[in-house]
Amino acid sequence: MEKKPIVILDEGFQGINIFKGLSEIYKNEDFVYVNDYLNYPYEGKEEEVINKYVKEKIEFIKMLNVKALIIVNSAIIEYCDNYLQNLKLPLVRIDEAIISYIASEYEQKNIALVAPESIIKANIYQKNFKYNHLYAIFSDELEKVVMDKKVKTALSFSKMREAVKFILNKEVDIFLMVDSIIENLYTEIHEYINTGKMSSMTEVIDLSLKHKNICNNTKGRGKRYIYSDLEKKEFMEKAYFFNMKCDYELIENKKQEIIKKQEKQKAKELKKQK
Repeated sequence: MEKKPIVILDEGFQGINIFKGLSEIYKNEDFVYVNDYLNYPYEGKEEEVINKYVKEKIEFIKMLNVKALIIVNSAIIEYCDNYLQNLKLPLVRIDEAIISYIASEYEQKNIALVAPESIIKANIYQKNFKYNHLYAIFSDELEKVVMDKKVKTALSFSKMREAVKFILNKEVDIFLMVDSIIENLYTEIHEYINTGKMSSMTEVIDLSLKHKNICNNTKGRGKRYIYSDLEKKEFMEKAYFFNMKCDYELIENKKQEIIKKQEKQKAKELKKQK
């Protein structure tokens, strides 16, 4: 019997390290990474338009006959919360995973919350951290450093120091990076921050997967797929830091392949009935 894949939905590349991390932990599971880079960034667009983009991607994901859907992007949560709440799919949400993780592991601790300015202003996370001392750090410039291939440069160290300057002499129990792409600045973070724990979003999502008992395949080597609106060459150039072997296909091509397969199956069933 064919395995049902676990699908990871992203906007840009903020959650691609989670895809890689979970694939390494659960070697028997099939994982699919779907992103919407053509419409990135969502910030600044109308909520109705963003919901349209997300619904289109999830309608495609439903065609894959999935075991579960993991939403790894906070902007999708911010703009599409009502839609996601009514979605008839096993769902793991990054916001719920983070809130649960902090409540169980870091209550009454000092948190450095590293997230895009829009996400911090939307108050998605901090409203739930009532018993924590919270330091909010905007990650926009740090993400740009990664995407511009400036990791481990004078610029990356300068941008990191600027981002964390107000906590340089503070005690931080956890450096919580909402976008896993910031994990690529590991060296820069440790140059300036003395933290008890640097979060891995893979670890945070993994705890939710274990709680929901989603990853339960124990046989067979899992497959890894990427479906995107970008041509493979452009995708890999932009996600230069991602070095995992995967099958790659354009979303539209995969969609047409599934439709043709479904039509062929229907024709076969009709022929049997006759």
